[in-house]
Amino acid sequence: MAEAIEGSGLNECSGLSVCSGMAFTITYRAMATTSGVDLAFPTAPGCFVSSVASPANVCVLVADAGGNALSENIQGATVTVSPAASSTATIVYDASAGLPWSGAEVTGSSAYDTATVSGVNGVNPTGNVVYTFFTNNACSGTGAQESPVGGSLLIGGVVPISSIVGPLASGSYSFKATYGGDLNYLASTSPCEPFSVGKANTRTPTCIYLWPNGGPLCPTDTVSLGDTVFDSAIVGNTFDQIPPTGNVAYTFFTNGACSGTGSEAGTSSTFVHEPGGGFLAGGSSSEGPLAAGSYSFQATYSGDSNYVGSTSDCELLTVNKASTTTTLFLTETYKAYYLNGTAYGYTWTIPSTWNFATLGALLKSSSNVGTQIDGFVIGGTMTYSWAMGSYGVGQPGPDFGGPGLAAGTACATATYSGDSNYASSSVTICFPVTIPMGGGGSHAMHD
Repeated sequence: MAEAIEGSGLNECSGLSVCSGMAFTITYRAMATTSGVDLAFPTAPGCFVSSVASPANVCVLVADAGGNALSENIQGATVTVSPAASSTATIVYDASAGLPWSGAEVTGSSAYDTATVSGVNGVNPTGNVVYTFFTNNACSGTGAQESPVGGSLLIGGVVPISSIVGPLASGSYSFKATYGGDLNYLASTSPCEPFSVGKANTRTPTCIYLWPNGGPLCPTDTVSLGDTVFDSAIVGNTFDQIPPTGNVAYTFFTNGACSGTGSEAGTSSTFVHEPGGGFLAGGSSSEGPLAAGSYSFQATYSGDSNYVGSTSDCELLTVNKASTTTTLFLTETYKAYYLNGTAYGYTWTIPSTWNFATLGALLKSSSNVGTQIDGFVIGGTMTYSWAMGSYGVGQPGPDFGGPGLAAGTACATATYSGDSNYASSSVTICFPVTIPMGGGGSHAMHD
């Protein structure tokens, strides 16, 4: 069907050698689809099949003002085109969600633009659209073309999307689309469409390590008396292609709750990408050797232009007391014989030499609790089951036995109290008490 036209005509038959009926210039503008008369094209010699968009002096059949076909061909008509206005509008989309840009997108998001070119009802625009992307919110300066060379070709009036841009840093951006026009429509450019990318929230998990080259202690975070440690933090919820800047500051606390005022434990502004995601910051200063007790670390990321700062959870560190092993020794000197008024005999220690004592013997006691950790003196006291009071660690203990040491089996217990750095421990030894043979000569002794 023909397109309704709005036009004017000027008789130009005069002076043309081939002219049957009227000759005129038609200037038209497409308005809408109509049920008017079809345009037909004669096939007589000298006439060329064409459309109303043809060059000058072609043969066309048109309707008169009443909508009736004219009875003869009009030759020598000059036809010119007056294109209609078009309009171009855009909508920016979140590439990952496939939905229009919401404004909640953050660092690392990607975007693409869509465009709609509108004209008169029923007459689809053709040609192409060129998308331009700007790193500001005003479409100012020189943008980057995000369309194929020559533009995105309209197919059935539909415009393909732009190229995807991103991942985007936090900031302001804009798209603009320009339609190049066709025979029916003038070119048009969309309004500038600004959109923004916000900062991404981060998290800052930490892990404590043995210093200087020990492995990670998390998640248990337990070490031994005298160990030295340092803390390490990862800035997470980041995008691999947009590394964080700023710094991570560490704080060390002498309690297990990150309470009160801690001590500065170093600041790092270096970040290394972790294969599992996030960026590893440089470690804290070393802390130690540590006494037994509870400690904690906390790390704070400052944030930057792309990422919001964050503070780690409080990471508890427990330094265990050193274990001890109490050892008890009872030493007996047995007078086996006299020579010139001088007593001679044997000395042995229970349990190391002979595991027995002599009836009525008085045994000297001593004890120890193991090896001391460098820098941490073993404190506390020793108590003994056969005596009242406390004795110093490493000092001689009370005598055991004497006239009351009866035949049979005797037992003795030594207990170490422990202190703030060393755990308590206890030992009990039992041994036979024998009657000496021959009164001062010799008696059977065994391991």
